[in-house]
Amino acid sequence: MLWTLEREQEFTSDVIQGHFRRLSEALGVSLRDLTRPFYVAMSGETSSLPLFQSMEILGPDLVRARIRRAIEALGGISNKRMKKLQKRFEALAR
Repeated sequence: MLWTLEREQEFTSDVIQGHFRRLSEALGVSLRDLTRPFYVAMSGETSSLPLFQSMEILGPDLVRARIRRAIEALGGISNKRMKKLQKRFEALAR
């Protein structure tokens, strides 16, 4: 999701929600399960105000910074794993 949001020029709740819906469908994961970690990354809570509207209000820079901080808090991603994830992302983005 971070890579998708980095590419996005229109940072509105509807656009953000669309990205989450497409990713949840592509991964075969429910939207609720996909968004749960993002609630924690954005607010520090497992549930809070509406996620997509909160992300719009926070803005792209702060949202991306919070996602990066959450990844690091979980132990980060090795270079090898990052390359695999980038290939998978590029395949999904086509």
